Amino acid sequence: MKWNHREHPLEFLVKSIMKMISLILLVWVVAGCVTANPKSKYQAQAQARLSELAARDSQPETIPSLKDLPTSIREQLHDVADAGEPFSSGCTGSYPHERLLVATKTGATFDVAVEQGGLVYTWFITRFELDQSGKVIHATRIEPHHSAAVGPSSSETNR
Repeated sequence: MKWNHREHPLEFLVKSIMKMISLILLVWVVAGCVTANPKSKYQAQAQARLSELAARDSQPETIPSLKDLPTSIREQLHDVADAGEPFSSGCTGSYPHERLLVATKTGATFDVAVEQGGLVYTWFITRFELDQSGKVIHATRIEPHHSAAVGPSSSETNR
């Protein structure tokens, strides 16, 4: 920015400061939207909620990684980063906008906690029910309580 000799020096200074403040604010906002968070602020909350949901069962199994979930569930979790991997918690970014927090298994039922980035950084639990062959027969978002079914699985569609 060059000083125009017809402009008052104080006016030039004020304009320069305002442009710098605008640039700093823009960088701050963009940095907040593009971060790849290695740790989740929802990890403990998700673990506690899954423990509550599994408390009535005698042998719940904790599943800490996507690779430990059945293939039929992994196929329904599109573009989800594994627990601990980078993900975009903000509105933009090159990493996935969803990441596994933790999952539990009780019998043929899997409760999968996933955090979701975007304008609203949040998390949710989806319950997957599998048949004897390991295919998903039902998937429902059970947390938060106001969520609806995720949609029919491929096995439900083919009936």
